[in-house]
Amino acid sequence: MKKQVKYFFILAVLLNTAFNAFTQEIDTIKINITNTVYDTVQVHNNVYQFDTLYIDPFIERYEISPSYTNFWVNWRTYSGDQGQLKKQSNYTIGLELSASKSKFSLSTGFFFSKILNDFQFYDKYEMVDSSVNFDISTTSYFQIDTTGADFYVTEDSVLIDSTFIIVNDTTFIYLIDTTEITISDTVFNTVYDTTQIDTSFIKTGKIQYFEIPLIFRFRVYQGNKIELLAGVGAIFGILQFSEFYYWRQQEGDVVLVSEEVKRKIIPSIWISVKLSYYPVKNAGVFIEPHYNPRIISLFTSDAKIITIDDRFGVRFGINYTF
Repeated sequence: MKKQVKYFFILAVLLNTAFNAFTQEIDTIKINITNTVYDTVQVHNNVYQFDTLYIDPFIERYEISPSYTNFWVNWRTYSGDQGQLKKQSNYTIGLELSASKSKFSLSTGFFFSKILNDFQFYDKYEMVDSSVNFDISTTSYFQIDTTGADFYVTEDSVLIDSTFIIVNDTTFIYLIDTTEITISDTVFNTVYDTTQIDTSFIKTGKIQYFEIPLIFRFRVYQGNKIELLAGVGAIFGILQFSEFYYWRQQEGDVVLVSEEVKRKIIPSIWISVKLSYYPVKNAGVFIEPHYNPRIISLFTSDAKIITIDDRFGVRFGINYTF
């Protein structure tokens, strides 16, 4: 609006000047009019005010835990003869990383487990020993041999009607030679003596795994420096090395399980109770008894043996929180 008034005022001055120029004489006085126009500038002072709002992080605490585990194995054998377990030496070393929110935590990591078990196998075999006995039976008989004949004459007198008759009787005698013959008969008898021998021998089974744990824990109790958690989860074992034997009844010998029937990935269940003690704010120690049964057999259905290991152990380690 101000600019329109300005332009209108300037136009009126110009028209007036032109009119005077054409209506006046040569001695017309020239008038210069200067109009100063002021424009208003508004300056605003902006003030910004910031307020800090603190939001709790979703993960409240991270924890890293190197550990060592000593465990025992109870073998479940459904078929085949695995032998009798005489001695075992098993351990696990690992590194676990957990994230906590409120009373809950989820952990994973990397474990290396080694199983060394001595199995005693029993064998029975028979040793046959033979001996020869003999019996001698003796029989005899007489063999009669005729060597010749001889005779002798006997006289006899008979009186018949005043007649004296002499009667001669000739008797033949046969000479016989008797020979006794003795026969000995030997009878041989073979006597067999069977001795049963019981023997045993020991084979060592070796199994090594790389394992990845996935454990969910719930905080049951938390004191000033003590924390108690109950855990459940799964362990995924990746076979690294295996040397395992079983007794083959039909052949009567010990057989090494072949590579073709070994499972490469074997899952298991994890159940545990973890007790932690924190002498300082961010570092502590823990002990964790656990039960870790396998879900499936170590070997496929093509194997002649089906066996499952259930592990009972105690895990020790160090906690560092950040």
